[in-house]
Amino acid sequence: MKRLVLVLFVFSLFLSVQSQNSLELVDQGKMWSYFEHSAGGLPGYNVTYYHKFMGDTVIDQYYYYKVWEAADELYQNWYLFGYIRSDGDGSVYYLNNLFYGGLIYKFNVAPGDTFEICNKNIIFTALVVSVDSVQIFPLNETRKRITITNYNDPISNEEWIEGIGSMAGVLNSGYKAVMLTGAYYDILCQWEDEIEIFSNSQFSFCYQTTVSTPEFSMDETAFKIFPMPLEYESIIAVDRLSDNNKIKIFSVYGQLVYEEALKFKKSVSINRNDFTSGVYIVALYNDEKLIDKKKLIIR
Repeated sequence: MKRLVLVLFVFSLFLSVQSQNSLELVDQGKMWSYFEHSAGGLPGYNVTYYHKFMGDTVIDQYYYYKVWEAADELYQNWYLFGYIRSDGDGSVYYLNNLFYGGLIYKFNVAPGDTFEICNKNIIFTALVVSVDSVQIFPLNETRKRITITNYNDPISNEEWIEGIGSMAGVLNSGYKAVMLTGAYYDILCQWEDEIEIFSNSQFSFCYQTTVSTPEFSMDETAFKIFPMPLEYESIIAVDRLSDNNKIKIFSVYGQLVYEEALKFKKSVSINRNDFTSGVYIVALYNDEKLIDKKKLIIR
């Protein structure tokens, strides 16, 4: 009986640790996308950015993770964007590349609490309006939700979700509480260990941009993947034949996990045993020019 109790205790402790890890905002296993778009839905400027935290450094005797940003859909081109850290009381601090910034989140709060947010060009006193919970999808899990406003000018509210961050984007804390002119900011999706755990119900996509135009429209399919999802073996069938074609498969974090030159081959097969479960991006290139891309789901 004592052994059973000990086993149950260790198991519950393990689940607790796993849960705490998933609720930690500053985590190297996570990636976010957010949407910056024209105010009032005006055309001409819609951009998606990805953010992730990877690698560490010491600034003023504190350990920070390095913050990386990418703006391409296959998130291959990352550049250093700043530095972020969290401490034991639920506070998160962010510095930009010029080492300017400060507190951007405080999750250990109660309704009526006030504290100062210093996020890039936004500095204001935040007032906690409410603390409740919300269901997130596709993870289908209940998370703590905090609603804040600008204490001195409470025109609009902003929601934070534990482990996910602001509904304006993980690095855009305060952007909905202090209204900025010219653009709107909205979180789109979040991935954890390459699995999508959060999708903003206000949008039907995780990436969209009008800044650049692809060589072929999305209606002009250059290749197909079947069957989907990949459970045993799938075929990538190419419609645009060329001696310089190549297939590349990327993880959700932009890591190249598979590459094959086609040289006029019409198809290539991929095997389930060569991949772990998750979501990937399959891209068709001609030399180094991107022709088309698709999601690959592997069970």
